[in-house]
Amino acid sequence: MISILIPAYNCEPWLEAAVRSVFAQTCSDWELLILNDGSTDHTLNVALRMASEDSRLRVIDLPHRGVAAVRNEGLANAKGDYIFFLDADDLLPDYTLEYLLSLMADESVTLASGRMLRFADGRGNEILHSVEKKGKISIASRKIKTFTLSPGQGVEESLYQTGIEASLCGKLFRRSQFEGIRFVEGELYEDLDIFFRILLNGRMIIESDLPVYLYRQRRGSIIHTFNRQRLVVLDVTRRICEYVNQHSPEFADAAADRRFSANYNILQLLLRHSDDIDFSPDEKITETYAYVKSQALRELLNPKVRRKNKIGAAAALLLPRRLLLRLLRRL
Repeated sequence: MISILIPAYNCEPWLEAAVRSVFAQTCSDWELLILNDGSTDHTLNVALRMASEDSRLRVIDLPHRGVAAVRNEGLANAKGDYIFFLDADDLLPDYTLEYLLSLMADESVTLASGRMLRFADGRGNEILHSVEKKGKISIASRKIKTFTLSPGQGVEESLYQTGIEASLCGKLFRRSQFEGIRFVEGELYEDLDIFFRILLNGRMIIESDLPVYLYRQRRGSIIHTFNRQRLVVLDVTRRICEYVNQHSPEFADAAADRRFSANYNILQLLLRHSDDIDFSPDEKITETYAYVKSQALRELLNPKVRRKNKIGAAAALLLPRRLLLRLLRRL
């Protein structure tokens, strides 16, 4: 059985569509846990109404603690052999679970991943029907590319941001991969924080180019705005480096690249939004600039670093501070 975990916080307008996309799955051996994170709108009412339609849906009502905490509750209450994460405003093509489960027929496969497609809010039904039609044609004609990765290859791809994304969505996990691993509560970027450890806790990974997950892009969502919470990625990538240096030093360069990327991105965001944010960014700008500058040569000398990061590293190394900051403010 597959346990599908949906954290739900004030998602009344979108939750029913997400649940309907689970009800429509061609694979029937699943349970759905809606984890209401202390919503203040009618999210809980929607969840309970949907639960009355299908006994495979369970609603767990929790005080507001954040997505990491409710995901931990979901893992504690899940009964399935497999784990699948679905955000409350996203959608699944009807073949998703059956297809990903088919990739895990080999016991050595502990993670099966497909493509995530982004769509604009308001176009869900249109995109879903189009993706389902094309996806079923691809499955029937077997015109789907798959790639097999070792855990180490998966870690490098995710940290270098060159392949498998460090997101839990669009992936089917064996439950065993979460043994001894839980989310850090109270922070954003909870996926990034543990993804590489989940990979190292498993065996073979299969990646597919078939779209299996539709990600709704909403204006005003936390990940598409800038505020103090976004700075957490600096702590998360620092912890990744510390963990890797201690436990898996063979990935030290990959972890350092991910930390460089986070600092460079935050530096750019701080400069672009300096007039809009609710705190003085000067100290953080100085801190992130110093880190980017200190790591630039390492980035340039690492052949596995993607072109985007090499350009940033070259700019940090060659341009005077004032010119680099002026350039980033305009990007």
